[in-house]
Amino acid sequence: MKKVIVFAVIIGMAIGSAAYAEKMYEGEDIPKYIYNLKEGNFAIKVDAVLSLGKIGKPAIPALLETLKDKNDFTRVGSVLALGEIGSRENIMFPELIQSVADKSELVRWAAIEALGVIGLAAKDALPAVTAALKDKTELVRWAAADVLDEISTDAKSSVPALIEALKDSNKNVRENASESLGEIGDRSALEALDLLAKNDREESVRKSAETAIERIRSKK
Repeated sequence: MKKVIVFAVIIGMAIGSAAYAEKMYEGEDIPKYIYNLKEGNFAIKVDAVLSLGKIGKPAIPALLETLKDKNDFTRVGSVLALGEIGSRENIMFPELIQSVADKSELVRWAAIEALGVIGLAAKDALPAVTAALKDKTELVRWAAADVLDEISTDAKSSVPALIEALKDSNKNVRENASESLGEIGDRSALEALDLLAKNDREESVRKSAETAIERIRSKK
């Protein structure tokens, strides 16, 4: 599990780096990169995801096909590459919504992160990501609480679930839920946030709740 998380984090960092943004690919050999994604070692898989994400639209059919692969590494890589392409091209893939319900917790997490990277173009994923706030895995709940305000300008339907997430046993989920509620700005969350700001055992969570309260009250 740790290897897959590190794999995804490295990809995310590289995608966001200036060096990656400037890297050019000549002779876009999509079959080669797909093979490397499926069969390569750790470093080769990372390079394959970065390469396929950079190639963009021509790689989409092959990446969608690899979402059916049995290997978790491969599906995680495919999801993250599609997120990079979707972000750059402002398109969303329904298959990513399906991946939020993948049997692998790591793929579910990666799918939510990819949808967050895509942003507002992924607004149709709002119900699936909201439901993920109740996922059995903390990592998935953490991601869901983090991206809800990023995939829709009208995420008020998610407010009740986010308020419930303020009671999560994981402090990162509580922090992210607070931040999303602050961004959404629905005043119905003020009471729950006030209780969190006063009573949570973690200072970072209390501060997140306080900041969220300030943001909500500043909105007209």
